[in-house]
Amino acid sequence: MKANIGCALAALLVGCSATPMIVEKNLEEGRLVPEEAVATADFLNEYHHPLSPPRRAPAGLDIALERKSVLAAGGKVLVQIGITTAAPAIRPVSIHALVFAPSRPAKGELEQIGRALGAIRGQARGNPLTVDLVQPVEGLAVEEERFLPKPGDNNLKTFLASFARQSFDEGEHHLILIVGSYKGFTDLQGLNSRDRQDLVDLGRIIGAKSVTLSVLSVGDKPDFAFLQKLGEAGHGGFAVATESLDYDAWIREDLRNRSAETLTEIELAASAGNGARIARVLAPRRLAYAPGRTTYSLAALKQGDQRVLLAELEISPRGQEPVIEALTVELKYFSPDARRYYKTRETVAIQYVDDANLALPRSNATIERSLLILKTQATLQSVAREVRDRRNYQAIALLTEQSRALKRTGLGMKDTELLRDATILTKYADRLYDLDDETFQTFKIWNDLSWDSGRFRNVYK
Repeated sequence: MKANIGCALAALLVGCSATPMIVEKNLEEGRLVPEEAVATADFLNEYHHPLSPPRRAPAGLDIALERKSVLAAGGKVLVQIGITTAAPAIRPVSIHALVFAPSRPAKGELEQIGRALGAIRGQARGNPLTVDLVQPVEGLAVEEERFLPKPGDNNLKTFLASFARQSFDEGEHHLILIVGSYKGFTDLQGLNSRDRQDLVDLGRIIGAKSVTLSVLSVGDKPDFAFLQKLGEAGHGGFAVATESLDYDAWIREDLRNRSAETLTEIELAASAGNGARIARVLAPRRLAYAPGRTTYSLAALKQGDQRVLLAELEISPRGQEPVIEALTVELKYFSPDARRYYKTRETVAIQYVDDANLALPRSNATIERSLLILKTQATLQSVAREVRDRRNYQAIALLTEQSRALKRTGLGMKDTELLRDATILTKYADRLYDLDDETFQTFKIWNDLSWDSGRFRNVYK
């Protein structure tokens, strides 16, 4: 059950920046980051972008240009086309926390479970809340009632199947599975691929009852692909408890996502005209395009989510007109709640000027931010290759340069995501200083970089 790694990670987009989360978790565990872990084709859409919300419709367009003018000889212009949606309101819901953790978890893991439950309690605010443990956890105080009539038996599949069998007849219900670290046959790491597929299918049963299921991993070495697919099957989210995780923000976003309407049949079409052509598409990678047109199709998009397309236009030399409509963008989608199709259309105008100061490239902060994010992905991939070639100091140089660029821009824009990434890259560089000739002779470093990649690329139906 394996497929292209980019496809596997492209789905890791619900409620978090998945690839930076994976990188941070690996570093916290004292591991390196394999190239496969950052090979997603849609890295740019793992970040929140400063898009304006739609005015009167469920979704809309927000287009940013690198520059709005070119010289008479023409030139290239970067354009970012954003699909923006209205933020959903959190609906009242009965929350059921499911804790799958060892009886004696490590101190840090116990603290993470406690912080997650504390955030859930704070967000419940009078709504019904139950907490079920697969087994008693030493040091974890739980006052809430159980939802199940009896505790679990230390088997994740049996535990989740007990919830899948419930009727959930009245009201709205949301399950949050908190997964810890395990070592044994009946636990998470001992599950074979058939067991994991069964768990994903149990998530679908829960989703079929209009109950949502989200997953929070607080243990070491999480199986990212499996846990993400489990949350996706339950129409919920997936997150990993890293040092930078804001638990209150995590639970708010999780509940907001489950309350969101899902728009369907989304099609974004960008058509070049009047001598302009699409020279390339920078993001998403591997998106098909022709000089005159590119189409970005999505099966679904939840309220509150965004998507951006970053492309480069080539503008032809000036003709008779001082201003041309270089690009026409059309967005079409269906709203199941409104039971109707929507369509919006915008044009992108480019002006010809004679003053080079009016046509300076790279003069839009939004575009620069997106380019910096893509450079972060390229840096992480390059680092894995440099370390594999035993050039850890070259890798440190790459990480240091990118970290400083992220910090500089992040401070200027007060951008928490860029500042988070700057910290992650700095930690990665510090980690690489510890590598020496003896380290490169060990099994672990090559396991980190190459062989330990199934948890990033395994795909479940």
